[in-house]
Amino acid sequence: MREVAVKTLNLRKEYDGFVAVDGINLEIYRGEIFGLLGPNGAGKTTTISMLLGLIPPTEGDAWIDGFSIRKDPIEVRRRVGFLAENLGFYDNMTAWENLVITAKLNKVENPEERIEKLLGRVGLSNWADVEVGKFSRGMKQRLGIADALLKKPSVLILDEPTSGIDPKGAEEILSIIQSLAREEKITILMSSHLLHQVEKICDRVAIMDKGKIVAQGTLKDLIGEKYRIEIETDKMSNDILEDLRNLGEVEVEERKVRITTNRDVRREVSAILYAKGAIVLDLHISRPSLAEIYRELLETELK
Repeated sequence: MREVAVKTLNLRKEYDGFVAVDGINLEIYRGEIFGLLGPNGAGKTTTISMLLGLIPPTEGDAWIDGFSIRKDPIEVRRRVGFLAENLGFYDNMTAWENLVITAKLNKVENPEERIEKLLGRVGLSNWADVEVGKFSRGMKQRLGIADALLKKPSVLILDEPTSGIDPKGAEEILSIIQSLAREEKITILMSSHLLHQVEKICDRVAIMDKGKIVAQGTLKDLIGEKYRIEIETDKMSNDILEDLRNLGEVEVEERKVRITTNRDVRREVSAILYAKGAIVLDLHISRPSLAEIYRELLETELK
């Protein structure tokens, strides 16, 4: 049985009659990378603020390593590292000097040894004595990860960790995040609007809208048994289409056909086309992306 590192139970936050978070239930496992998704105003930031022990819930509770955000907010803060979207470094100070300040605030033992190790961990050893104002956005984010890790947290919360970063820099940060979870068993809660990145590294996701969780699980859980077969032939006829519609939902565009179904029907498709004398020019199978599932879920919520 997997160990639960973060848990919420009927967690709710209300401001003067406005419900920002509406009774959400989550379980995030030790060493897991968990994506928290949703449009602006969905309740993600409020949820994170409660998990950090910064604001109290109106109802319900949450636990970090078994410590309640209501009863033990100080213990919760000791165990959680946080990387905000807007970093608060001093641009006129070096990377090393900025980390020294954080180390003092968190009473980190052997701070010099810890800082040296973390700068190496995020690939900034050669930039330790450079003013942060000269750093690129990606370098500042890597420094932010080192900053969040100084107190040796068991849970790391990342708010838009790759926002505004070039593809190469984003890949470097995603690689660091993956290694923290896989090698060091740090639990990662990652809020992001870049769904292709979430899909690439997250073990599970939760999608929020209007303060509620509308779906959660692995990508496979969210997609279900859903396949998309795309075919291009040298000819298309009503007879062929009639047979293909027996396999699933069919969309037609001239000689191109898309079949959405709950199983892999490529063999049946090929047999139908061969029997009707049609030549297959192209045939491939795919699964819906996280972005497509996300749009479908939010559109359903709006109806």
